[in-house]
Amino acid sequence: MKYILSFIDYLVLLLYFLIFIIVIINKNFDVANIISLIIGLIICGIYFLLLRKRKNKEFSIKKLIIKCLILFICELFISYIILFKAGFDAGAVFAFALENLKNHNYLSSHEYISSCPNNFLLLYYYMIIAKLSHIPYNAHENINLLLTIINCLLYSISSYLLYLCTYKITDDVDSADFSWFLYIILIGSSPWVIIPYSDSLALIVPILCLFIYIYLEKKMILKYILLCLISFISFYIKPQCLIVFIAICFIDILKHLNKKEFKFLLIKMVLVAVMAVTTFTTLNYFKSFQGLDDEKRLGMTHYLMMGANYDTYGSYSEDDANFSINYEGKKFRDEANIQVFKDRYANRTFLENLDFLYNKAYENFKDGTFTFGLEGGGFYFEIYHPNHPLFKILSDIFYSTGKYYGITRIIRQAIWVTVLFLNVIALFKKDDNIYKQIIIISIFGLLLFEMLFEARSRYLFIYVPFYILL
Repeated sequence: MKYILSFIDYLVLLLYFLIFIIVIINKNFDVANIISLIIGLIICGIYFLLLRKRKNKEFSIKKLIIKCLILFICELFISYIILFKAGFDAGAVFAFALENLKNHNYLSSHEYISSCPNNFLLLYYYMIIAKLSHIPYNAHENINLLLTIINCLLYSISSYLLYLCTYKITDDVDSADFSWFLYIILIGSSPWVIIPYSDSLALIVPILCLFIYIYLEKKMILKYILLCLISFISFYIKPQCLIVFIAICFIDILKHLNKKEFKFLLIKMVLVAVMAVTTFTTLNYFKSFQGLDDEKRLGMTHYLMMGANYDTYGSYSEDDANFSINYEGKKFRDEANIQVFKDRYANRTFLENLDFLYNKAYENFKDGTFTFGLEGGGFYFEIYHPNHPLFKILSDIFYSTGKYYGITRIIRQAIWVTVLFLNVIALFKKDDNIYKQIIIISIFGLLLFEMLFEARSRYLFIYVPFYILL
């Protein structure tokens, strides 16, 4: 176990050191990332010194709850004023959900839902919230606001879980407060909270799984039932959610093999297998009654093919989307996707593939705003409260088109680059803490996922708490 984890540690150190170098030698938002790093180090250095100099360093759950409540209220206040209906996929799925409330046969007649079943559970989440609230389907502003309130709650709870996990791992209040500070800048104040999409909904999943693993350490059965349910269901919302669960299972397998605890290992393996079969069968059975055409589904092979596109550095390609959609039959489509994936790497020279991976890594890790405002399809599709007295100043700060957004964008970029730098420093230090090993394997798995499949800075968003924890 020791040698395997040491090998992974060194491998992750090498890979993230290279990623940090790739990010730092480039510039984003017209500012060199080396300058962003200096700004970030100054901000973090000043804040950490203030933490070290304070006298009261006792852990207080009451103070933490108050801070999280303040965060929730601030997010909700700002979100209400600058609330808007998003374009791109988030707006499309939201519109399909509202339309299906009006016409129950709408889903089966729409190719988007059949071809993109990864948004199927998200769509039903929208519909369930709308039905439970008894808000008329045509009052989309109120439904959007309700979904945003849930986002604000999830963001605040995630900050709470991050603080507790940091304190448990480090046994240091200053470190916990520092991680919460980083979270506020990168996530807590992020305008992504306004958009009820998979990134915001799944944000809580990785840190919640780690929290359950840490705090339910002695309740093996309950712990694994919860981890399985959360991970397997959230997989249908955001596939990356499963990575932390895989990391946990990997660590537990090594731990039990090292201690020759074969009985516990067998119990966990059987439990995971039963939960996986039960959960995935139930969800697929539910989907089968919705009239969706499985033959039109764009599977993981489509995103694998797209992730190898040199012209887009692995990000979204409309040509690739059309290529897959125009193929009749899932089997032939998957085979064609795999063939294109192989051909793209095979037809490039070794240096061209290195250049591609270099640019794809930068595409994934370059942006501390996680591409807010940069998605296609009319990002600010409909603004709800443009006449509010505070709309002008707040939209100037939080909208990507705002007058002062450049300042907040640079601050987030500075903190993000600093977090990547601190990750490299942390990886240099040898640490046998089992929870740290789960974090390291998780971000290693995330890196592999993003380098294989479609690239997007936004796809890192739900694991930002792990980068902070590291």
